[in-house]
Amino acid sequence: MNEAQARHHITQMKNFILREAEENRDMILAKAHEEYNVDKAKIVMNEKKKMALDYDRKEKQAAVAKRIAISQEFNHSRIEILKAQDDCIQTVSDHARKQLALVSRNPEKYRILLQKLIVQCLLIMRETEVMVICREEDRTLVDDPSPPIAAVALYLQPMAAVSLATTP
Repeated sequence: MNEAQARHHITQMKNFILREAEENRDMILAKAHEEYNVDKAKIVMNEKKKMALDYDRKEKQAAVAKRIAISQEFNHSRIEILKAQDDCIQTVSDHARKQLALVSRNPEKYRILLQKLIVQCLLIMRETEVMVICREEDRTLVDDPSPPIAAVALYLQPMAAVSLATTP
């Protein structure tokens, strides 16, 4: 083998080794690129899952906050309604007290009112025996046989209608 052949043979071996090295390099780069893409895809998928979970959590928090706000608004309006109702009841009660004071000055009107109140109580209680408790100044009106007798008569009229309506 002469020197030219030896150099040619060495050049071929050198080229072969370089080609093998380049092929190995390309294979390693391809494998690294593939692993990089797989890892990148995993990271992206995990981040998407995190974002979806975070979004769901925030959405649930927003829904809870909205329900709380609606409930607070509802309770606030309910409180305002109750206050308005209380004011109306207080106004009616004050007016009724004033009117009752005026009615109690007129004995005939007061006697009729007392009689109707007794009838109303009898209708509500639906008892066969009752004891009327009154103020000391009303004792003469309650002890007077005419209001209670008239009250009993007024009481018996609706009771007779009720008993007739409920009789099978």
